[in-house]
Amino acid sequence: MKTTKAPSARLDLFEAEPSRAPAAPLSPAEPETAQGAGSAVAGAEVTVCAGESVAGLAVGEVRSFPAALFGQLGPTTLRLEGTSREGLVVTFVATSSREAYTAAREAGVCVFVMRELAALAHAAQNHRMHRHVLARILERKRKAPEWTVSHEAAFGGMGFHNAEPLSCTIGDAFDAMGVRLVSVEVHG
Repeated sequence: MKTTKAPSARLDLFEAEPSRAPAAPLSPAEPETAQGAGSAVAGAEVTVCAGESVAGLAVGEVRSFPAALFGQLGPTTLRLEGTSREGLVVTFVATSSREAYTAAREAGVCVFVMRELAALAHAAQNHRMHRHVLARILERKRKAPEWTVSHEAAFGGMGFHNAEPLSCTIGDAFDAMGVRLVSVEVHG
């Protein structure tokens, strides 16, 4: 017997959201962009499927991807570090895996889905997302994990419809937000 789930009135965080911000034409990132100032490649690692680690390589690759591809990374979890209002390092997660999302929430880790991270990156590219703004968002997300970061929230309630299309690299967006990419886990 086949059962079907009734449609939810709430938007599924793991289903594609209609694009609100136009994406710029995608082109490969220049090597200088991927390895630019503030690069988080040194000392970082990637975990691939069965616990195999490859130091630095995948983190550098992910940093060089266009930020418009956040939603197309496949089942991936990014472990990130930002700064709290008090100046302390805050570890948080962005994932496209339902299982990793659930596990992080249950462990009390601040967790975002990739579309939330794309909204933050878009705001960063348009000079609306900085370390102190991200610190407030991390604090709010920690206190209300069910809260979803929309483009409106990422842009501080200001309009984003006239903003430049999302065209920066993931690394550039992280650098603008003061975020360090610590590791990448690809779920198999």
